[in-house]
Order: sequence, then C-alpha cells, then structure tokens
Amino acid sequence: MVGFASLGADVVAISVRDQLRFRSWVIGKTGAEPLEDWAEVPVSPAQWVGAKSLAMSDGRPAVIVNAATDAGPTSLLVTQDAVTSLGDWMVSDLAELGETLIAVGVTSEPSQPALRISAGGSWEEVALPPETGVLVDLTSVAASDDRVVAVGRLDRAPGPIPVIWSEDGRHWTATTLPGDNDSPAAVNWSGSEFVVIGQSGASAAEPIWQSTTGLHWDRLPSTPEVFGDGGRLHEAISGSGPLAVAGPGIARFDPKYCYQDLSSCRQEFLGIWLYDGTWRRLRPAPEMAGGFGAIGTNGQVVAVMDRADPVNLFWTVGPLDGLMAPPFDLSAPDLDLPLAEDGVTLQTGVTYAKPFTANCLGWSQLGQFNGHFWIGDTVTGAPAQIPGLVGGDPGHPELTVFGTMELVTAERIEYAVPGIGVVAVYEPASDDYEPRACF
Repeated sequence: MVGFASLGADVVAISVRDQLRFRSWVIGKTGAEPLEDWAEVPVSPAQWVGAKSLAMSDGRPAVIVNAATDAGPTSLLVTQDAVTSLGDWMVSDLAELGETLIAVGVTSEPSQPALRISAGGSWEEVALPPETGVLVDLTSVAASDDRVVAVGRLDRAPGPIPVIWSEDGRHWTATTLPGDNDSPAAVNWSGSEFVVIGQSGASAAEPIWQSTTGLHWDRLPSTPEVFGDGGRLHEAISGSGPLAVAGPGIARFDPKYCYQDLSSCRQEFLGIWLYDGTWRRLRPAPEMAGGFGAIGTNGQVVAVMDRADPVNLFWTVGPLDGLMAPPFDLSAPDLDLPLAEDGVTLQTGVTYAKPFTANCLGWSQLGQFNGHFWIGDTVTGAPAQIPGLVGGDPGHPELTVFGTMELVTAERIEYAVPGIGVVAVYEPASDDYEPRACF
C-alpha cells in the first residue's frame, strides 16, 4: 500500500503490485481505470523504510521510496517510466515550483532537517532559517504557482511553531502557526490555499491551519467533537476541492450525540469529513479488511485505500453528491432526558437516558443507583438482536444500547429500547454482592 495522488481532475491510487513494481488506477465517479505498469525499483522492498505517493506537475503520478542499503541511506523518485536518484538521504516529500524541484527530509550524519533543490541538474543543499533549529526533520512541502511552503516535526517544549516559505525555493523565511504545543505533520496546496495538519501536544483535538499566502495562518475549528474524543487524524489531503480528513467516528459513546442521532456515534472503522468553510461529515465509509491506509480527493470523489487487501485495494466513497450525512449539530446540545450516571439518586416515575453496554456478562448488571447495585436480566420475549448497538466482535462482544430506564418502584427498574419497549428488568442486589467483571 502507498496512497493517492491528486492530479487535477483525477485521483490516482498507487499500491505495490509485486516486490519491485507499483500498480495504479485513475479513480472517477464511475469506478477505477488501471494505468500501465511502472518502472522496476532497483532496491529490494526488504530495504525500504518508507514510501510516499505524489503528483508531478506534468500529470505523472510518482512515489518517493526511501531505503536503507548496505551503502547507506538512499532516496528514489519512481514514476511509471523512470527511476531517479534523489541522493543519499531520506526524502519525506517533493514539490515543484516552476522548473525547480524542492525536496525536504532528513540527513543521517548528523541527523538534521534538510532541504535540497534541483533545476534540472544536480541537487544543491539550501540553508534553512535559524528558527528551524527546533525541528527534528522536514516532513512535507507544497507549492502554489508562486510560492512554496514546508513544515516539520518539533522536538522541544511548547513555544513558537515555525513554518517556512519561499518564492524561489532557494531563499527561505520563517513564520509561525497559531498555538504553542502542536507539531505540524503535512502541508498541502488545495488550489486556493495552503493547509497544514498536525499532531496536538495538549489535547485530542488535532490542529489544522490554513493560509492563502503561506505567511499568515488561521487555525480551523478542529475539536474533539469533530474528530472523536481521544481520536487522532489518520490523514488529510486537499485536492482541487475541499479539504478531506479521515479519522475515527464522532464521539463514539458520548450520549449527547448518540441520543441526538445514533448514526453519528456508531463505532465505525473510519469517519470522513470535508471542510469548505464549515465541517461536513460524509456518510460512513465501508469497513475495510486490512484497515485504513490513505485518503484522496479531487473535490468530486473521495477514495479510501485498504491497507492490506491485495485485491480490493480501495473503495470509491464518492461521488460527493448525495454522500453528505444529514445535518449534525456539533455543539452537543443538552439531552431531552436526564442522564442516569452511576451513583445518582433516581426519582420514581422519571424516564432517564441510560447507555447500556452488554459485555460478556450480558444484561445482568445495570449499575449503582439509590445506594444499591442493581442486577437482573432480559425479559421473556426480548429480541436476541436489539437494534441500536455500537461496536463489538464475536470474541469480545461489547455492545452499547442507547435506551432509557425508569425506577418503577423502590425495588424495580425497567430498561427500554425505543421501538421495542422494555427489554430488561433489575432489582437491588444484596449488600454483600460483589460486581463482576470480564477478564
């Protein structure tokens, strides 16, 4: 698996075909069309330490292959018809500004961020601004028609976050991104603006910044409510349309969302969002056998690559028309019902919102309320498969239902599921009851 390259009106999927070649497809609204075989890579995959897909300005998809050989580190630029050496260092990314190629990465001895340029001949190392001294490496570079921007990972305490830009690839100036505890990971040019994604050092909210010039940056409203509490972005790439972001599902078990719209808290393998001034969420992507590998878009389709499936390497999630999920309020409004959290005192005759997770113990334990631990089981006739479940696998079935419960009498709690009715009944356990757990 490698990834995607956005080539104007096309999205190209690139993956390893066999040990020394790549394969690729052009992805459109109606499916995928295979491209011709690629040139052979003269380095064994056993020596590869990384590969990154990208698009060249002449419309060619390409892959940067980094390898650790007996002679030392080497980096190669592979296209369908040629393999070109990028030198004895590890190249993270490549961009084109006019006739100038700009490569960023890290050298090995000593290990430090590096930037080299080529105007059709040999490669030349370029001096970096002193502000980049806090960077471990340079990870990504992107160019517009008249400017190029590069970012890298930080290795230091909170402080200014540098990003560098240049109008010719040779002379670089540093500016800063808003924030002081985040680390940039990648930059893209969408056709109208630069977009930087990163990793947060302070919270689960992954930072995303945008700039039309590369000089002055704004941080997008990336919050845990958008990308999932405790989750991390998998990847973001901008093509000729809106920014596409892949990550975990929205606040998977947050009752504020789940009771508002169950489809918005379902435990999906992958969630996809677009940003074009406001965040919009796509309908769930299909589950993939090998796990998420990469995401690509051209503003017309969104394609998602399976990490390991050797046959069905990607899913076409687009075209985008009709794929947007129903409007979903990310402000997490208050529940219509009071939430019954463990330890609260319940009032008789009041209906409470109560997420229930049925694990290896089934429905036998409800929780602690009114000074007692409550135990019970499903009622006769309750369906074996209750709708509205989240997550679970056959080996460790943990299924969450977002139902309601009511203290009918001081000795009886009834748990109900919308559309079905009461599915389980509970009573106070004895004072010496020891709650059980799955091991």
